[in-house]
Amino acid sequence: MIDRREFIVALGATGLLAACQSGPPKPSAVTVNLTGAAGMNPGPGGGDRPVTVLVMRLRSTGKFNSADYFALQGDAGSALAGDLI
Repeated sequence: MIDRREFIVALGATGLLAACQSGPPKPSAVTVNLTGAAGMNPGPGGGDRPVTVLVMRLRSTGKFNSADYFALQGDAGSALAGDLI
């Protein structure tokens, strides 16, 4: 049978283990400031065309830096393989 002292020690150890547990990780925040101006992306007729910005989360930049622009625009998932999170 457990005596009072062993019970208190076990209860304290359980409390310490529970106190060491951390909550879920906080999501990281990224601030993106974009500035556009008239004429920055002219179309064939001279009018402005929309600009598309794609933000990617990567494990490393090696495949991204060596990838072709059109491969990234068409199918970034296969162009970046395992680097795209």
